[in-house]
Amino acid sequence: VSASRNGSARSAGGGMGMFRWHEETDEGHCPGRQEPTQEEAHGLAGRILHRTGPAGYLVFLLVPLAYVGIFLATIPLGDPEAKNFRSQAVFVLVTNPVIMSAISYLYASTYYGFHERVRPFHQSLGAPITVYLAEVVVMTPIYVTLGAFELAIFVSYVVAVIGTYFFLILAGEPQPKVRSMFLRFQVPLILFTAAAASYTIAYREASPAGQGGLVIALAFLTFIVRRVSLSLYDPYPLDIATLVAGLWFQNISDLFQTLAFPQVASPKVFAAIWVANSFGNISLLGFLTKAWIFTLRPWLKSHVLGWFKCDFSTPEPPVFDFSYDFNDRGHGPNVGGYRRRQFRFFFWRLISQASAQILYLCISPMLRFGLNDEHFPLSGIGVEEYRNSMIYAASYLIFVLLVGIMGYRYLKTRYPVTFEDMKSIHGHEFLHHTFVGFVVSILTHNLILAIAILASHYCTFSAFRRDQCAY
Repeated sequence: VSASRNGSARSAGGGMGMFRWHEETDEGHCPGRQEPTQEEAHGLAGRILHRTGPAGYLVFLLVPLAYVGIFLATIPLGDPEAKNFRSQAVFVLVTNPVIMSAISYLYASTYYGFHERVRPFHQSLGAPITVYLAEVVVMTPIYVTLGAFELAIFVSYVVAVIGTYFFLILAGEPQPKVRSMFLRFQVPLILFTAAAASYTIAYREASPAGQGGLVIALAFLTFIVRRVSLSLYDPYPLDIATLVAGLWFQNISDLFQTLAFPQVASPKVFAAIWVANSFGNISLLGFLTKAWIFTLRPWLKSHVLGWFKCDFSTPEPPVFDFSYDFNDRGHGPNVGGYRRRQFRFFFWRLISQASAQILYLCISPMLRFGLNDEHFPLSGIGVEEYRNSMIYAASYLIFVLLVGIMGYRYLKTRYPVTFEDMKSIHGHEFLHHTFVGFVVSILTHNLILAIAILASHYCTFSAFRRDQCAY
């Protein structure tokens, strides 16, 4: 079965996605894509991973760590609240525009990735230059005149998004395609980021019981957004669509949750966080079982959704599709496509959780003890609260790694056909330099955006002045 499925995937040509290109035309597209074997490495990043294995991804985590360490923890920020250029110079000419330029670079690259360009990062080099200039021109007079004010970070972010949009239009991209990508990707991302930031802000004021409820609410919201976003990305290639839906939104949730660890009102709340995250991990394995696929899922889709539509008639019996369609996204009755979707969500969730703990363990000491410690709330929390957050992050990282190992063996043994399908469809992606670039860029984007938003809230919002910056 595996051999015939692999043959079907190869004969299907380039419908799989963007991480299979070998040559490109003058327009930047590849007319005759071929699927490389799992052992074939692409680019320097691919060759490094080919030699080091999955552990090589730890090396690439140095990129977001270095970015935050240099531009937020090392380069003096000056005084963002001062209303003069001398005190604001580093912030308005370096820190703010460089951070927003990096964010715009990833957004432009995502657009080119969605539209199957061979070198999305090369084609996006004009975006950070455009946004840097826009940030300096627009935000410098605002900051110098008003200082750091309420929602300043969001104004700067809007400038970055608009600048990226106009860069793509000026680069000759069709406006309907750019608009569609922004509506399908950018709008949900902005709304979800705002919700995750609100979660962390509310966490500061909530009681222990309220904090436990917020954990469950964020987990449920992430569950919904992850599935809705995958549906929104149906027009785009399978590999980039599943990467963005599976890792990007999940990692935003995990990072904001992790950055809220020092705010935990009681150590018992850590137990609620562990239970909620563990339940989410286990539920993805439960979605692979026959009881869910053939009984519970059809009943929920036919009866419960019908009730919401005020349709109380008896639905038709479900019809299942057992054919092999490597490009199936798991929305419909295709059993193999649905199981592969849960496989992806499961592993991306674990990768997201593990990377969030690693980044917190490495970044929080930089922000707490770095040269700009007075600008970040981590410097104001008590020793015990900070120690508890570090202990939990380290403990949960070990737990996630164990879950990953056991989950890998369980899925390989319990669902061998789906496991082999996943290897044939996605196995080579982890050795592709463009894939590595997107993973690193997503983690960097989420980290700097989360830190910037939280620092803005705690240390510049008028309701939380500098003397109240502590968690």
